[in-house]
Amino acid sequence: MVCLPMSGYGGASNGQFTANRWRPLTILWRFLPKLSPMRRSRTARPIGDILGELIRSMGIEGPLARGHVVATWEGILSDQMKQQVEKCWVRSDKLYVRVSNAAWRQELHLRREEWRQRLNTELGGEMIKEIVFR
Repeated sequence: MVCLPMSGYGGASNGQFTANRWRPLTILWRFLPKLSPMRRSRTARPIGDILGELIRSMGIEGPLARGHVVATWEGILSDQMKQQVEKCWVRSDKLYVRVSNAAWRQELHLRREEWRQRLNTELGGEMIKEIVFR
């Protein structure tokens, strides 16, 4: 069972999803051609290929990649550093990190190139060109 937001399905009109705006849908194989341009095949295909096609057809590659960068960044931080980071987000090829303490911000800023290399190593490519600490 998958829950998808249904536009115009009750609730507030300001774009916030309330409990009554989510309607459970069972996605069956017959609905997949409507979600993506792929064709049915009698040969078995790896699920990763099918999901990749579905993600591309839905146009959510960018948000998934940004979420992966943020999750990887949070994974390489120590517990003590995680307490100082308030928020982090990605815009184009820059990672922005809001730090609550000025001393921690200065320390992270001085080592930002080291952090960038470590993050890109974990990501497996040169996804982040710069880290900005605020």
